[in-house]
Amino acid sequence: MRVANWRTAGDWAQSAADIIVQRSLQEGFGLTVTEAIMRAKPVLASRGGGISAQIEHDHNGLLLDDPARYQRLYRRSAGP
Repeated sequence: MRVANWRTAGDWAQSAADIIVQRSLQEGFGLTVTEAIMRAKPVLASRGGGISAQIEHDHNGLLLDDPARYQRLYRRSAGP
């Protein structure tokens, strides 16, 4: 059996997004980040863990050093 044009919700969401936000502060090697890079989407993420090995700051994304600032940005983007 062959399933054609099958896509996950993540595929659709990343394709429609202008930027990908990786919310975790520590990540081994984030598949979400890898998929975003494959789609040429900029990534906003913390510098923790393996994420910084995937993202070149100011090239394919932004790496934040301050977890408190990262959380404030996320809360502001989430709305009231």
